[in-house]
Amino acid sequence: MSGDLGANFSKGVNFEGDSNDVASHCDALTNPGLGGCNPGDFAYTGTFYPDWDVDFDGGQGILLGTAIGYSIGDNNPQHIFSGIRMEVEYFYRQSRHNQSSRVRGIPGPSGTSATQQKIDRGEFASGPYETLGSVVSHNLFANVYYDFDNDTRFTPYLGVGGGVGITTADWSSNWTRTLDKGAIRQGLIDDGRADLADNDVYVDRLTGSSSSTHTPLNDVLWGFQILFGVDYTLSERTSLGLKGRWVKFSDFKDSLVWDPLRSHAPYVGGTEQNPTDPVSGHMSTSDIEFFGISLNLKYHF
Repeated sequence: MSGDLGANFSKGVNFEGDSNDVASHCDALTNPGLGGCNPGDFAYTGTFYPDWDVDFDGGQGILLGTAIGYSIGDNNPQHIFSGIRMEVEYFYRQSRHNQSSRVRGIPGPSGTSATQQKIDRGEFASGPYETLGSVVSHNLFANVYYDFDNDTRFTPYLGVGGGVGITTADWSSNWTRTLDKGAIRQGLIDDGRADLADNDVYVDRLTGSSSSTHTPLNDVLWGFQILFGVDYTLSERTSLGLKGRWVKFSDFKDSLVWDPLRSHAPYVGGTEQNPTDPVSGHMSTSDIEFFGISLNLKYHF
């Protein structure tokens, strides 16, 4: 039986976002009557399209664990499985990123990014920004080790394991338009939509509008880890060691809803009294991995 106390260091993370939102001028709650929303414009279909991504630096935090295992060969050199032991392990880790990063637009099928164009023109008051707080996971793994037995009190070992991690990322998003109506109008003109630039109701509703959320993102991930370390025998029953691990998880993905969306309920159709066509999105990453180092205390029955 063993226990771990240590720290983890997670790598930088790139999140990609998608949504089923429509162009602002095809949002009936922002643009009543949909003036200027031509039939060829992107309209609500419920389909999710990749639109932006955002980078965060690595994080660090606490690592705690406990395990129960069985030494198959009991380090008997005459045993065919000498040096091999197995265990079931639970470990908890919290990686604190606590960082806000500016969004980048992802080019679409035409090779341009409407989101990035709006960012470059200064149509947002700042950013837009996404914020990653802490990433927390509760993990249950099965591990196999090989102990390099020798005539000293030190026993180095290598191991591999696999399991699942219930993972939560503390997430915030803030997309706020500029209060400068001239910048909003000029952006529409640059997009070839001078007709919309003259739509005072639309411009007034879009100016200063905000889309935001603060929500936990959750997913259950498959994981793989490589372990290594060395134990020092304290007594016949106890040993103290230093253990390192590298853990890699499968892709992370969860949904989110901006409420408010452009300063109204998270819909783009119907009326303010009876909204329809709900808008939501996803954040996903393939970068959930970390390195951990911990003190490990074992009791041998």
